[in-house]
Amino acid sequence: DKIPATMLSQPLPRQNPEPVLSLKQQAGRILTGYSFQEVITYSLTSLERLNKLLPEPHPLEPMPLRMANPMTTEQEYLRPNLRANLLAAFSANRRHEDGGIRLFELGKVYLPRHNDLPDEPEVLCGILGGSRVEKSWQGKDELLDFYDAKGVLEGLLNRLSVDANRVKTGCLQQY
Repeated sequence: DKIPATMLSQPLPRQNPEPVLSLKQQAGRILTGYSFQEVITYSLTSLERLNKLLPEPHPLEPMPLRMANPMTTEQEYLRPNLRANLLAAFSANRRHEDGGIRLFELGKVYLPRHNDLPDEPEVLCGILGGSRVEKSWQGKDELLDFYDAKGVLEGLLNRLSVDANRVKTGCLQQY
């Protein structure tokens, strides 16, 4: 109570907004507006969970980074993509919710580099499934599908002013 009030000796420093952070926040707000809920999953995952994402004959290439001293086999590898843990979160939610579920995660993935620290790009991943609208006595139950996901993606890119070109690829993308 006896501390005297004094003025700052210098003006407050100017805030320099970080473009990547601003883009992440804007993408999160847009997806939340599309009824998605953000999840934050662990950066660690299991090799078994990662292998479930690939067809049988394909091995994981490159091999994900393994922790030197993992606490559990379920959290032994740094995630090379967001899909594995996001699918696990979706599955856990489906067991408790029979309505529509829309989840997204915006986070880092860890890609190995030869004799160097891993590359850590920021990645966005989303998933949706279940009922399109809440169950009602008036209508039939319509399920979310590919076209709902396509509409969300096109709306997100449009609102972010991103001009995207469609590219056909014959291989599975890492992230």
